[in-house]
Amino acid sequence: MAKRVVWTGSTLRPQSVANKAQIAQGLAEHVWPLLNSGAMSIPIDSVFPFAQVVQAHQLMESGKHKGKIVLDLDA
Repeated sequence: MAKRVVWTGSTLRPQSVANKAQIAQGLAEHVWPLLNSGAMSIPIDSVFPFAQVVQAHQLMESGKHKGKIVLDLDA
């Protein structure tokens, strides 16, 4: 089943500044409150200090993670 996964993405580059502002406003009103309240969460597998960027990248390449790999710039 994993071989059938299709990743899709888009950028906001071709969007107008006004449209980007509208999208940002929608996120602020509808998405951030859900994240802040815990009603919705983003699965995080690991957090690495930036000094361990190589190890984080190795984990990403291994495919053994189950969620986001975060680099902590303050650690």
